Amino acid sequence: MQQSSISREVNDRVRRLAGELSAWEPSATYHFFCLCDCVEFVELSVDEYDECGGDVFKTGHRHGLTRRPRPPDVAPTAGQQYA
Repeated sequence: MQQSSISREVNDRVRRLAGELSAWEPSATYHFFCLCDCVEFVELSVDEYDECGGDVFKTGHRHGLTRRPRPPDVAPTAGQQYA
């Protein structure tokens, strides 16, 4: 499993937990992994994370992708992985 796949999985879990916590503090921010494989954090609110659809990249990092980005609204087929 590539780092970006692991980062996306962790980010999804952080998002679920942050959603519960945001009920108390809607403006709170959380640290999500950048998906370009740099293993750096991006600080976002739950709303900001939702707006980008989980495609979290530090400014200027998206160009570092080694795989094609996931097409919008398309689920990967068996054996396929998207960043």
